[in-house]
Amino acid sequence: MLTTTSVAYLKVTQNGSYKVEVVNNSCTSLASAAINISLTGVKYNKLDIGFSIYPNPTNGLFEIKLTSIAHKTYQLKLYNVSGQLISEEEMNVRIGKNSKNMNLVGIEKGIYFLSIIGDDGVATQSILVQ
Repeated sequence: MLTTTSVAYLKVTQNGSYKVEVVNNSCTSLASAAINISLTGVKYNKLDIGFSIYPNPTNGLFEIKLTSIAHKTYQLKLYNVSGQLISEEEMNVRIGKNSKNMNLVGIEKGIYFLSIIGDDGVATQSILVQ
């Protein structure tokens, strides 16, 4: 893969074998050893909705507020910091403003991630339970 950049980093967007050479005016360094890149991350897709969590931090009782441009069904999934699924449910969303109250009172204190998943992508926010 041949890529040229003038910044001190490279955002890799394709699988391939990469080597690094530094060029400063007419001086060129030796090429580095090849680094094989295989993209394995999750592609970030943003939904056509906006959402917020209030209050955050929370004691376990909070409200999810969503604004949508379409009638759709979404999956709400709550994960702990280890990526373990804590709860999941469906939410039917209508055009405009929507809200849903959540009750996680008694859940272990810590940081959680709420993902809203639809056909058009995923949006995730963190929640601090105190």
